[in-house]
Amino acid sequence: MTTPPQDGQHYPTQGSGPAGAQPPAGYQPPGYSDPASGAEPTSEPRRTGLIVGVALGVILLVGVLVAVLFATGAFDDDAEPGQTAPAATEPAAEEETAPQQPHGAYPAAGTDEGGFILTAPDELAAGAAPEGPVHVVIYTDAGCPACGNFESAFHDQLEGWLAAGDIALEYRSMNWIRPPYSGDAANAFACMAEEAPEYYLDFLGSITAEQDGGFQLQKQGLAERAEQDYGVNITDCVDEDRYADFVAGAGEHGLAQGIAGTPTVIINGEEVPAAELGATDRHIEEAIAAQ
Repeated sequence: MTTPPQDGQHYPTQGSGPAGAQPPAGYQPPGYSDPASGAEPTSEPRRTGLIVGVALGVILLVGVLVAVLFATGAFDDDAEPGQTAPAATEPAAEEETAPQQPHGAYPAAGTDEGGFILTAPDELAAGAAPEGPVHVVIYTDAGCPACGNFESAFHDQLEGWLAAGDIALEYRSMNWIRPPYSGDAANAFACMAEEAPEYYLDFLGSITAEQDGGFQLQKQGLAERAEQDYGVNITDCVDEDRYADFVAGAGEHGLAQGIAGTPTVIINGEEVPAAELGATDRHIEEAIAAQ
């Protein structure tokens, strides 16, 4: 039997004529009168100007009328007899939408409770836990020393039961104990679950176990560990807190369920008493035997 955890639980505290041309015979300039005839000079220039002005006014009026008819679609070939087509309008401006916030994303394998269900050490289930195996739920927090102690003690056994098909293991990562690290790590675990689910269990276990010695990483360090240990690039996902809402929802759900501290272990719906967390292996073995 493995060494049991010693630290119990920890609790939560976005714009002319051509040159040389001659006038024709008999030509008289406008307003000219022959002195020999005794006739008075005519008012031809004034009359001509009036006529020109009226003509220009008519042309302008016609132009305005034509413009109005075109604007109302009266010359639209598609208009039915006796109807006018709808007036043309400017194209509606394309509606601007706010960019999607990355932190609102939801991991494909995430549960409504904010967890991830493992059916094998390298396989995540989509949705609910399968029927048959014992359903083990662990509320954990990467910033919790007691959770680090728990992973150090039981991780290998949990992996063995998974490999044998005896249990379905669900981790629900809280963001309670050491903000912002707890939330950053929980987001990084969700990033790994999305990008490379086969490494989710080992990544979560190793990072959490290090908290047993008080060790914790910044965002960059979490991404670097994923790259160095597993060859998985989760840098963008970690930097932009892509699953921050998912992580927050997990914490809210935990509180709503009355989870008071981490780690909390629930086996087939029954919570292991805090005082007996050191005997979690025994509780799981008994549940497996009773299936």
